[in-house]
Amino acid sequence: MRILLLVFLIILILLSIVNAQSVSGYGSKTRTGRNHFYRGRSTNFMRNVYQGPTTPLGYVTTAGILVLFLMALHHLWLNRLPIPSNEDFVKNSSIVVEGQNDCNPFLSGLWSSRYYQYDRFHGPFQLSLSFDSEKSKVTGNGIDDIGQFVIKGSYATNTNRLALIKTYPRQNHGHDVMIQVLWNSTKAQFEGKWFIKTKYASDEGRFELQHEEH
Repeated sequence: MRILLLVFLIILILLSIVNAQSVSGYGSKTRTGRNHFYRGRSTNFMRNVYQGPTTPLGYVTTAGILVLFLMALHHLWLNRLPIPSNEDFVKNSSIVVEGQNDCNPFLSGLWSSRYYQYDRFHGPFQLSLSFDSEKSKVTGNGIDDIGQFVIKGSYATNTNRLALIKTYPRQNHGHDVMIQVLWNSTKAQFEGKWFIKTKYASDEGRFELQHEEH
């Protein structure tokens, strides 16, 4: 995806240059006076250095370059934002969640999850989770539209927070997906975000996890 955007940006820049050269003109070189001569050279120089869009193609090209530039800035801004570690997340109780109570939502068994990416939800997908109350650890496995995955993570009963690492052994180029969710008893589900952040790519989105009662 990055390569395609880069190629598209290069094409837009080249089109902009070609368009600018096709409409650029030359100023008058008549030496009617010393001041007029230098004024004419200055105007001519500015025309050759920069020529604003004057055709529909020029306006479209300029708008496309601006959009891609803003997308690049947004991507760089996301990469600079630190993601809290799973350990810090599960212990953080500074944010009070509406509908949270003293029930124990950490139940071993079958769960269903869905994640938000590319402007839509994917799922629900079934997975199995096993909670170790002595170590406050969780393990599991499942399958989604990417492939088979295994899960490991931790949780805290005093904050009702759950943090998972989702690993695809054969897919996703070895990337781990970090999941950080907290319990919402009103909807009887965990809600939060998933994150992917490597030196090659970064992305995030909403994540929901719900226990399947039988």
